[in-house]
Amino acid sequence: MIKHGIISLGSSLLILSSLTVFTDVKAQGNQNPRNNRTETYSPLENLEIKLVNIAEAVIRAEKDVLVNGNPDAAIRRNPRAVMARGATFQRRLQRAQELRSRLAGRSGYIGFKTYLEVINFEVMENTAILEAEEKTVFDYDLSQDSSDAPTNTESHIKHRFTFILSNGEWELTEDELLNTPGSRRGIPEEPIEPLIDKEYPNITPADPLAPSTPSNESKVDSFIVGYSSLKDVAQLKTIETSSETDLIAQSSSLDRSAIVQYIYYYALTPNPSYRNFEKSGTRGGDCTNFVSQALKAGGWPSEQGWYRSPSNWWYDFSTVTAGQSWTWINADYFFDFIYNRPRARTINRVADLIPGDVISVDFDNDSVIDHTMLVSTKSNSGEIYLAYHTNNTLDKKFYDFYNQVALENPNARYYAWSLLSSYN
Repeated sequence: MIKHGIISLGSSLLILSSLTVFTDVKAQGNQNPRNNRTETYSPLENLEIKLVNIAEAVIRAEKDVLVNGNPDAAIRRNPRAVMARGATFQRRLQRAQELRSRLAGRSGYIGFKTYLEVINFEVMENTAILEAEEKTVFDYDLSQDSSDAPTNTESHIKHRFTFILSNGEWELTEDELLNTPGSRRGIPEEPIEPLIDKEYPNITPADPLAPSTPSNESKVDSFIVGYSSLKDVAQLKTIETSSETDLIAQSSSLDRSAIVQYIYYYALTPNPSYRNFEKSGTRGGDCTNFVSQALKAGGWPSEQGWYRSPSNWWYDFSTVTAGQSWTWINADYFFDFIYNRPRARTINRVADLIPGDVISVDFDNDSVIDHTMLVSTKSNSGEIYLAYHTNNTLDKKFYDFYNQVALENPNARYYAWSLLSSYN
């Protein structure tokens, strides 16, 4: 899920029927109900099933290590994982162990459920390409948090798996994550250049690990009463559809409840009313687009003007063709807009944020903002939880995100934006 999510890859061609593979793993076991199927498939469909099983086993083994901490046991429970190229697969298990160690004592998981939805499958001579979306739910170890904390976190990650036929066996050689965080260098439509000569004299990175300050507690408690019911309604999907106007506050006063409602409707399933800028690597991302949508739902008015100006912020304003400002979709330009307009202020501790607030991340400490996220909820113990796109994630504990980033980017910087209740 972090900035460099590529283990590497190829492309796509022949579309087969959609296939879904379910797995529910707890700390003591691992069963795959698909093993009980009795249907008859064509040879090509059988190959698709076989390769999905291998890809799923690799993902399951990695998640298993994160939950249980034992690579040997994870491989025994997922024997098809040995069909992944050795060094790459072992590195993935090692990283899962490292993350589990970093989380020890403050966070952790007691189980997970994961499944793959096949998007596309192609075979070209001795090479097969499988594109699939992984949907994983981790169950939190609630013994390490207060009773009001989220019970789980969910993420949707798109993979492109490459398999090579060697000596009569299919081996998984590459796994490219197609929606990793970051809209750093550009977007699909045209390149975006990082801002230059920018100075933010009043901004310093926030402390990502400091606990919340006592003065912030009453602010959190007063808001929890207002947002929790909206969260429950959105999660249960009791309202199947809602028009965009239902989620937009038409005023200059912030409506945090509307932001949180938007988060829980669209964090995992993007709003089809907006274009989606989900792309791989540094070519783009949907993270800032999602944040902008939620802030618009909370009442932020558009600032119209030249689309490249960091002073403007809009989506599809009075244009013949579809468009949006760079500040709407690019993390670095959004950072400049939010600093100069002011609709938020930076604070010294990430833990002092409350639901609806924003976090900007500079992964590699190069003064270019790479990723934008929202605070989805906050427990009474002071833990904050995140929602973001690219990849689509809901209720991920900030401490988990921070430690996963730190495995590759130990010098990452975080900027905590506390939204103002009213603004010009």
